[in-house]
Amino acid sequence: MNIFKNILVSLDTRDETHPALNWAEPLAKQANAQLTLVDVLPEHPWHVRVAVNDYPQVRETLLKEKRERAAKIVDQLQTRGFEASYVVLEGKTSTEVIRQAMRSAHDLVVRVAKGPHSRRPGRMGNTSFSLLRKCPTAVLVVPADVPPRYERILGAVDPVVPDAEHEGLNRQILETTSELAALHRAQFSILHAWNIWGAELLMPRHQHEDFREWDKRPRQWVENAMQKLLAPFDLGCDDDRVSLEMGDPVEVIPRFVAREDIDLLVLGAVGRSGLSGWVMGNTAEIILHHVRCGVLALKPSSFRSPVPDH
Repeated sequence: MNIFKNILVSLDTRDETHPALNWAEPLAKQANAQLTLVDVLPEHPWHVRVAVNDYPQVRETLLKEKRERAAKIVDQLQTRGFEASYVVLEGKTSTEVIRQAMRSAHDLVVRVAKGPHSRRPGRMGNTSFSLLRKCPTAVLVVPADVPPRYERILGAVDPVVPDAEHEGLNRQILETTSELAALHRAQFSILHAWNIWGAELLMPRHQHEDFREWDKRPRQWVENAMQKLLAPFDLGCDDDRVSLEMGDPVEVIPRFVAREDIDLLVLGAVGRSGLSGWVMGNTAEIILHHVRCGVLALKPSSFRSPVPDH
């Protein structure tokens, strides 16, 4: 099994609860993985540094407190049989977490979607958003108010994009979804949401029967592409665990997650290069704002983080 073995959990030791750690523990337990906790003391604004007397000493005290709290959590984990350690860093949280992930070859980063101190509107905080966009490893973003559960796992694939990056990512999604389901003795589903470009304009102008006849060819093409993707995994379009649903993915996937009571959604974070570096696909970003479950974002093997490693 190639499931995660070196998990990095990003948390703030000031918080009373740690949802990211709560979700990481079952993964580490089932996979016999190592847990590393990372907490980051951010840089304070210049006016704070100027106004506070003995600022360097105050900062050292804050670092000491973070180390003490992290050590206490690690002691509790080790008492329960986990292989665990911690590191406390300084700087911008997302940047330092990404550097730690690259430096120590972590294969998964776990972070709460939005912490209690976040001022960003919506369900995603700045740190989790940056990790999804820039971290080269898989990233598991978990809701703060939903307890960890791995009973129903959904892999969302897109088999109709004919390039090597997408094909590799689709296989990775299928492998990870099936392996996690086997690890947790869970049910898994595979979903592809597909659409005909301009269908919302065409449908009102055609009889329903005419439109159904007109869309047979693209539907068959989608089924063939899905069948080709699924075949190496002993799955097919006629399998009860496989769903092809017509519609916009940003609507179909959250609706499927809610209807089927999905605990974990596995999807691909497809990168594209540009002035801002590698970023998540827009579809995945929108979906993350509309589901209340854990979301595991996998990266293509060609992904390169724009964050320097030093």
